[in-house]
Amino acid sequence: MADDTRRTVDPDLDPALIRAARAAGVRIVGRSAEEIRAAIPRAKAWREANRAAFEAWDEWYLKNGSPLDKYRQF
Repeated sequence: MADDTRRTVDPDLDPALIRAARAAGVRIVGRSAEEIRAAIPRAKAWREANRAAFEAWDEWYLKNGSPLDKYRQF
């Protein structure tokens, strides 16, 4: 979900580090470069460790649809 309020990022951060963090899904606002560098491999490892669960959920959803469909008002 996109957030319309843009937050500033420390202009001293390396643009390559910012791109890597965003690609890994790491939030960078309010973090130092060291924190960001440490968070990137953790985020990648977490995503890889949970890949099977994500794939299983995707497969279940494609087969069964949303479990909350019966509650939709539209």
